[in-house]
Amino acid sequence: MAKKTAPAAPAETPAVPKKTNQTIPSLPCALMYFWAYAIKAWENCKANLPRFTAESGRFTETFVDDQITYIKAVKALPGNRSRLAVPRAVRLALIAARQEVMQKADQLANAIDYTFKDKLLVDVELSAAGVITFKAAKKADWAAVSSFITTANTYIGANLTRMVDAGAVNAGFSTAFESVGTAFDNIWNELLIKRQKAKDGTKDVAAGIVNIQKELNPMLSDALNYFKYEPDLRVLFVQEALIAQVQSGHPASVSGGTMLPPPNPDVKKGKPLAGVLVEVLGVEGKTATTNKNGRYKIQLSGGDFVLRFSGAGLVPVEQQVKLAAGKGHRLNMVLVPVPAVVVEAKEATPPPPPASMNEVLNKAMQDVKTNANGESATSNGQMASQNGHAVA
Repeated sequence: MAKKTAPAAPAETPAVPKKTNQTIPSLPCALMYFWAYAIKAWENCKANLPRFTAESGRFTETFVDDQITYIKAVKALPGNRSRLAVPRAVRLALIAARQEVMQKADQLANAIDYTFKDKLLVDVELSAAGVITFKAAKKADWAAVSSFITTANTYIGANLTRMVDAGAVNAGFSTAFESVGTAFDNIWNELLIKRQKAKDGTKDVAAGIVNIQKELNPMLSDALNYFKYEPDLRVLFVQEALIAQVQSGHPASVSGGTMLPPPNPDVKKGKPLAGVLVEVLGVEGKTATTNKNGRYKIQLSGGDFVLRFSGAGLVPVEQQVKLAAGKGHRLNMVLVPVPAVVVEAKEATPPPPPASMNEVLNKAMQDVKTNANGESATSNGQMASQNGHAVA
């Protein structure tokens, strides 16, 4: 049987690529682990190559090496972030160029107003020059800017003499406007090309992954059959075991947001909570504080953990999470304020009304059981002498 060679690495993207909306195909794990998983599988194949060769002539050392080389070549292609970073940089230049076009549009509008004067006629001319449509467009509608430049250049060419004769602009206005418009269009065209290259970059990676899986998946399936009765070797080609092996060297993470309960059923989310302390119980140093948007993130190894959320004026909450190595776990938490303590106020007894002076004196006399002269009184009102005999 003829040797089957690995497919060639994707060719460099052409200067003006064909449009495509292709995305990354389905993978058994995250893309960041896929490359190591695929390489590890072929390395296990190479380590047991005599058994593979005995079963099928397509498995040779060169063939396996070609597969590993191809996987590394596809992995080396620029990722989405690096491909899309260039258009973002170009976009900043595009914003500045649009501002210059806007300034020229204002000058053109003023020139039309000064030249034609009549309100109805001015509106017609502004529309013909494309000014009204341009100013109504969104700031990021770059196509609208480019369209306005074309319309305005045509209008200025047809009406420049009249505006110059009216003293609204000088003869160089047409050249100045055209120069600003050309600068914008150059950047706009560059952005369109780079956006398309970004899409085609995704296409190249996607095509490479498809080619990798066309050889990888059948090899794994064959291996499971070849080592059906040899569990120690068979496990080297079980997809789940391979993925777990390459993920084991990568940390897991837990992240999410904290918020108050929604104010009413019509609102889906509550207000984000900043300054909430998130602690991993039993793991020293693993804490985080939520930012102004209520977000947090903690790096951990795989395993079972308990997270505690607490903050001033909030009821603490604990939540158990199970993290897999190399994977991120999302955990959002709603925290409620500590209930206010309600103290029931007891009704105070009003003080008695102030007594008259006579009442106060009589009460004092009763308390000490004396008369106004300071002598002791008996129960029948008679005065007593010092020797105990009644005095008439």
